[in-house]
Amino acid sequence: MMISIKIKTNSLDIEGAMMMALSVHNALRGIPVAVKIVNGIGALIENGKSLFYNPECKALNVVFSGDPVQQIRIVEGKYMGVIMFAAAILNNQGQRVAAIGVIDAHGTLSLGEFVSNDDYIDRQVCGTRTPR
Repeated sequence: MMISIKIKTNSLDIEGAMMMALSVHNALRGIPVAVKIVNGIGALIENGKSLFYNPECKALNVVFSGDPVQQIRIVEGKYMGVIMFAAAILNNQGQRVAAIGVIDAHGTLSLGEFVSNDDYIDRQVCGTRTPR
């Protein structure tokens, strides 16, 4: 089950959002994390540093208008084609004030999805389901 993040303030500035993203980046051992303020600036945390206005941040816009938690395929930039797991950051009234996304640059977060297709892969490679 995936859920959105809820903060106890009405707004979130880019510095606060970047600190949150940096914490997630560090907890996930350096996986890139994008964060964006609603109608505002975005940043990409990569290798412990923040980069502003990256295409990966634009991908987070779908979280502001659609489902608050989404799996997104990045369509431009350095991580084009890579999956991002994104969630809205909500204020105390439940409004979306920012979004954060973990970029699955190494494929480790999508591994479960890949493994769930093992029957299909076995049929394609071996012609039958391989006994386990």
